[in-house]
Parts: sequence; structure tokens; C-alpha cells
Amino acid sequence: MPAEPTLVGRCAVVGDGSMGTTLAHVIAAGGHECTLWCRSAETAAAIARDGRHPDRPRHALDPRLRATTSLAEAVDGAALVVVAVHSTEFRGTARALGALATPEQVLLSATKGIELPTLRLMSDLLREAAPECAVGTLGGPNITGEIMDGQASALLVASPSDQARALAVRALSAPHLLVLSTDDLWSVELVSVLKNVAAIAVAIGAGMGMGHNGQGLLLSRALAEIRALVAALGADAGACDGPAGIADLFLTATSPQSLNRRLGMELGRGRRLEEILPELPEVPEGIGAVRASGTLAERAGVALPLCAVTARILEGEEAPGALERVLMEAPQEPSR
Repeated sequence: MPAEPTLVGRCAVVGDGSMGTTLAHVIAAGGHECTLWCRSAETAAAIARDGRHPDRPRHALDPRLRATTSLAEAVDGAALVVVAVHSTEFRGTARALGALATPEQVLLSATKGIELPTLRLMSDLLREAAPECAVGTLGGPNITGEIMDGQASALLVASPSDQARALAVRALSAPHLLVLSTDDLWSVELVSVLKNVAAIAVAIGAGMGMGHNGQGLLLSRALAEIRALVAALGADAGACDGPAGIADLFLTATSPQSLNRRLGMELGRGRRLEEILPELPEVPEGIGAVRASGTLAERAGVALPLCAVTARILEGEEAPGALERVLMEAPQEPSR
């Protein structure tokens, strides 16, 4: 059952994309005061008037949810602030938030992305902007449409701060939403980003007509590469076996609601990235992950052939068939 509102206090969600809107709804539906920061006055007005996000009208939002275009109003007095903007906008948002945040506030990222070209994770940007605040991230298998439909889902709260984990668990828990926690922020956030590379690779295979046997092999081989990279970077490869890893990878690679799957499927059909992006409602975070994976692998001294060919297909440098050719080579353990 949702925690008592008095145990949480005010909450704010910064970003009215699908993830931000869903998290704000979950918090408000749990009986906690929550304000959603929106990009436009039209969106905020539509939520206040209709109780629905104009870009996602199928789902009714909890009537207790407030919407505003004022970041200062949204975060003022909020015990928990969840940031859910695209990785390309995260640094600027974090800086604006850092000018407003107070030391007792908890700041969580809900963005499974990596900043290019710096290769900084979102929690790094939050910590840099608000060094006195406890920070963390959200991971796990959480396609937003299913959460809004009340289907069984999960969130993983990762933060070294006991306060941050406890507060987020109380704010986000719901009968259909299992909220787990860990203090291993680095591993969870890194795996949450890199699993998108494996998911796009599997979706490319599906798009080019690869059978389920091949897709299953592709998933296992791609995940092995991600594990090797995570370990070489000094994080816990065991995170690949949990909610932020295999669970999130499965849904990202298979769910029709996954933007990374839609991207990979279209790439597998031979279409180019610049053709695909205008047809998607949001830019998939997996693009940045694929582009970052090569540099990260080079830094760590790890050879990742499937991740590398996925990057070349993304950039239009190779045809989708190259993925199957690499897959069917004699399997080797990723080596340093």
C-alpha cells in the first residue's frame, strides 16, 4: 500500500515526457503532494483543465497532481526532486536546479542516458550542480504505458544515501509497482545506460528478420559484452543480472512501446537514422549509449565486436547484415 503522505512531504518531477509524467502520477496517486514541471504553458494548462497530458491523452492523471512551468515553484520545499529530461538537456536543467536546491533535498535522475562527448552520467551532473544534496538514480523495467495501466512493474532506486533511498521508496511505491533499492549507484546507472546498446542490437536483428533462435543468441552475446565492459570500468557486473540489467534489457528489446526497439527495428529494415528520428515521439537515449560504448570500450581496453557493429549500423557505415555475420563468428570471450 502507498505510504502515508506525512512520511514523504512535497515532491517534484522535472520534465513532462512520458517517464516524468508517469512518475508524477504515481507519486500523486499515492497520496503525496506532487508538482510536475512542464516545458510549455499549454501543456500545464491542459493537465490542469483536462487531467491528461495532451501528448498522451489515453491515460488520466491523478487529480491531485499539479503542473507548472516555473521550476522554482515546482522544487520549492520539495523533499524529493526527480529529474526526467533528455540527457542532451540534463546539464542545463541540473545547473538551473542547483541554483534552487537546498541541502536537505534529495535529487534523483530518471534519465537512462549518458552525456556526449563528456561520457558523464546523469547523477554526476546532479552532484556537480548540487554538491550538498543527496543524489541517486532510478532504473529497472519500467515501460511507462504499463505503469499507467496498472500492470506489474518495478523501479530500482540506487543511491549511496540511506535517506534518498528510503524517501524514494516511500514516494513511489504502489500496489502494482515494486520499488527496490541499492546503494550501488555507479553500477546501476552504468548498466541502465549500456543495456540500451544490447537492446538496439537485438531489435536490429528482429528488424532484419532474424529468427527467435538468433535473437536469443544475440541477446546473450550482447549482454556478455556489456558485462565485460561494466566490469572493466570498475563497476559490479552482477548488476547486469538484476532489474537494471536483464529485466530492463528484455523489455527494451521486446516491448512495442520501447523507443530503442522501434529504432533498432527500423535500422534492421535498412532505414537510416535521419529518416527514423522524425517519426519517433522522443529521441531514444540508446543512441547516445551506442555512440559512447566504443569510447568506453577503448578506454577500458575491451573488445566488443557486437557493440561495435551496432554502432556502425547506427551511423549508416554498415548494412544490417553485418550484425549476423559478427554474431555467427566463433564465439570468444570479450578480452582485455
